Amino acid sequence: MAQLIVKAEAVSGGVILPGSLDEAHLGAPILAVSVTTTDGVPVSGLAGSFEVAVLFDEQANPNFKKVTPTLVKEELPGFYVFGLVPHSGPNKDHKYLYSVHVKRKAQAGTDEGQTLTSLTRFLP
Repeated sequence: MAQLIVKAEAVSGGVILPGSLDEAHLGAPILAVSVTTTDGVPVSGLAGSFEVAVLFDEQANPNFKKVTPTLVKEELPGFYVFGLVPHSGPNKDHKYLYSVHVKRKAQAGTDEGQTLTSLTRFLP
């Protein structure tokens, strides 16, 4: 089992995601994720390997809620872009925290990595 280096940024979608006509996606946050090995080699072929959860900032009993990555695209080797369903972005100027976990099956077991990112400003 090897470590994967995962970095992520969240941005406000503000529009319906490309390839989707579903208004439920309107304004859904978009995550851009980079995945490399520990020596900096981009990791490709991970489109179905992401687990994402969101933590809202105004909870009496804070806990992460799983959300589904949708329309995952590998734009460049090791760089992924996807939206989140259900809609999990701030409806005000609150901070939302996202956990991103990725697994890759390898010959010697499973390679894994994780990171956190946040989204504060949301555009309706």
